Amino acid sequence: MKRKEYVIWNYKNLEKSEKLIRKFLLKNSDTLRLTELKWTEVKLFKIKKYGGEKDERFVSILEKLKKNFIKKVTSDKKFNDLKQPGNSKFNHYFYKLSPKLKSLLNEETLLWHHCLESKNFYGFEDPTFYSKNVMLSCVVTHEPYIVLYLKEQERKLLEKQGVKF
Repeated sequence: MKRKEYVIWNYKNLEKSEKLIRKFLLKNSDTLRLTELKWTEVKLFKIKKYGGEKDERFVSILEKLKKNFIKKVTSDKKFNDLKQPGNSKFNHYFYKLSPKLKSLLNEETLLWHHCLESKNFYGFEDPTFYSKNVMLSCVVTHEPYIVLYLKEQERKLLEKQGVKF
């Protein structure tokens, strides 16, 4: 059965539906992709870089997730695998969606506005969920919106639970 794309971007709908969507994704996914985020702050003529493997806090998160690490892929694609303009390069970290990782995801929302807000995924954005290498969902954390790739029966099940598409 073919999957169809559904985008939920209305914040009011997302706020009500995020927990249901998260529960669905954690039940049906086997792999999580997180995209590394780097940023710079300028304060009093000092430049401070954050994120990436030179940021101690980010490295501590990598260490915490290490047991479930599958691979790191660098590409010019982001979000739901859309090619980004220019010479953009993004580091994507893939993890086996273990019970421990599911627990960490359940401790917070999937919709952090900036990776500073995420206690378990500092330095990451845009969690993307896969089942058997097929993308089920991509969360654009800073917008916020969620793209779901659902079979008709999955859409009906989520609607019955109260998710508004």
